[in-house]
Amino acid sequence: GFSPTYGYRTHGRDGPSTYVSNYDYFPFASDGNSTGTSPATNVNPGYYSHSEAIGNGDYVYTAGLLAPSVPAVLNSIEKFATASIVASGTDVGDLTESKRSHSGASSSTYGYRHGGYPGNSNVIDKWPFATDTNASEVGNLVIANYSSAGHQSSTYGYVSGGASGTAEPTAVNTITKYSFSSDGNATDGGDLTFATILAGGNSSTVSGYVVGGGRVGPPGAYDNVIDKFPFASDANATDVGDLTYAHDRMGTTQY
Repeated sequence: GFSPTYGYRTHGRDGPSTYVSNYDYFPFASDGNSTGTSPATNVNPGYYSHSEAIGNGDYVYTAGLLAPSVPAVLNSIEKFATASIVASGTDVGDLTESKRSHSGASSSTYGYRHGGYPGNSNVIDKWPFATDTNASEVGNLVIANYSSAGHQSSTYGYVSGGASGTAEPTAVNTITKYSFSSDGNATDGGDLTFATILAGGNSSTVSGYVVGGGRVGPPGAYDNVIDKFPFASDANATDVGDLTYAHDRMGTTQY
């Protein structure tokens, strides 16, 4: 989990070339508006373009982003402490590739990054929570992709959906998984009910959820589907409900 007491928003943009370089946080204990930190609390200004936050309860991590000034994709891993939510983030290491539009997952001891853009990556990176250091490549995805959704159980990381290909990208419906206990390549764990990119990913203690997203094609081709798949066995997802409206690029939060 990320924090037992707060939800967070990190990085972003509020215009074609205007980037938000602070954190917002809001309490789980009471309803109310979020609170913003000072304007420069992120050590690396930019936006992440659909990459999930990663954490272990003590720290929240963000990795890889599109910098505004070059523009360039950076490989930085940044963290901030959940115990001091107004403190600045620190740059603690690098990914093995400079990517954005990837997904992420967390074990109890490591953060993980899956795929990414540009280059339609198939790399699975991991870095330790116990020490500040660079990530290492520990395996490959079944399908190289970007803009996927990430999930985690207590024993596996999951990657679902995403865009495969660069010149003519195709949305995929695959669910793949990899072990936290040993480094290695991902394996096929089932299929979603629909092919989607830029969907949101959530995890309960027993299931992964894929919400909304878009389809490669005409503008406005968005989905409102809520898919669910089990962690206990490899199986296809089932459609268990609908969002209130179809959209993509949503943020997700969980504990």
